[in-house]
Amino acid sequence: MAGGRWPWHDGRTIALWVVFGILLTSYILQQWLCVFTTPRSRSFPVHLLASRTQVLLGITTASNVAVCFFVIYFIPLYFQFVHGDGALLAAVRLLPFITSMSPPAWLGLLSSLGSGLLMGYIKTSTSQGVIYGILVLLGFGSGLTFSMGFSVSTLKVKPSAIGNVVSFQDICRLGSSTIVLVIAGQVFQSRATANFEHVLAGKGFSSADIQGAVAGAQSTLFKQLDASLKLEAISAITEAIQRTFVLTIVGAAIMTLAGACMRVDKIFEARSTRLDESEATQLPLP
Repeated sequence: MAGGRWPWHDGRTIALWVVFGILLTSYILQQWLCVFTTPRSRSFPVHLLASRTQVLLGITTASNVAVCFFVIYFIPLYFQFVHGDGALLAAVRLLPFITSMSPPAWLGLLSSLGSGLLMGYIKTSTSQGVIYGILVLLGFGSGLTFSMGFSVSTLKVKPSAIGNVVSFQDICRLGSSTIVLVIAGQVFQSRATANFEHVLAGKGFSSADIQGAVAGAQSTLFKQLDASLKLEAISAITEAIQRTFVLTIVGAAIMTLAGACMRVDKIFEARSTRLDESEATQLPLP
């Protein structure tokens, strides 16, 4: 809503953020203090936050998923606007990214490089071959570490705590994908609307027409533009998409930093040193 339908300073936008903050804070306190629940039955395994390894693995999972979901949603959008693809063909363009999500984990660092290349190369004049090559590089980097958090985290706890660890990883995965798409959507809507208003200033188009054009390349507004003006409009959309790719760089950087901060130790360590679910009751409350 913010920046697209409602201005950022609008009372409704501010109210949504305030309500979100209150609900999130309330949930965190309720789980941490075990209000109306117990350490063993609470929905979020708060005790895992005391483990450096589990927290860093969660951050890695969240960052990786954020990068992947961003690409999956915004690359088809780019092809729809710039190349006029339909929904099905735009989705097919993702095949180089999807099929390259495999080999060795050390290649996860390539996601940083891939993100930077996308940021610099994604323009209206960029050839499809270049986009495909960058998608393969990005898919190679992020795909290999996509499920690493699940695999390693379950090996670092006792069997009785595996359920909690998987829940924690799921929260990181689902939460990060939602957050990155919300942020990216708001950045794109705000930037694209502002760019469109600049390009179409004095052309007789209303705010509703501009917002409709931002919502989809098949908008009737595009059909009313001459060739040169349509090219300017598409360039405005592309610039907005390019701006959102900053998020992939941030996600890749966080993932790399989290990996660098992890302990260098054995994965298959002695069972006695693993974090057990029973430790949840031993953690001091704030």
